[in-house]
Amino acid sequence: MNLLLDLRRDGFETTVSVAGEIDLGSGQRLLEYALEAIARHGPRLAVDLGGVTFIDCGGVGVLLAIRSRARRLDGYLSVVAASGPVRKVLDILELDRTLAVPDDVCGGTCTTELGAR
Repeated sequence: MNLLLDLRRDGFETTVSVAGEIDLGSGQRLLEYALEAIARHGPRLAVDLGGVTFIDCGGVGVLLAIRSRARRLDGYLSVVAASGPVRKVLDILELDRTLAVPDDVCGGTCTTELGAR
């Protein structure tokens, strides 16, 4: 299945919406897209995974790589929506809190469906 990517920008952060399957092959495309978004719009990045039907370890690795780049630039990566398959994988790997943004980072204005909010 193709990976569909879309970008939305608001005053505080950039949101990348993803639909399809994130695996070792398609993950590279997501990585490049997200890193370009960070380069153009800054390191505050939200990723909407509500349309993702499958994610494997390669896809999780991509999310962590994007998070790492954003953090090095004093930003963050947050998952703002997660489909059932994504939520299951993130819960099993105990990454739900890792991929949520703490309130003190964005003054409580960020949105997320993961972690304690």
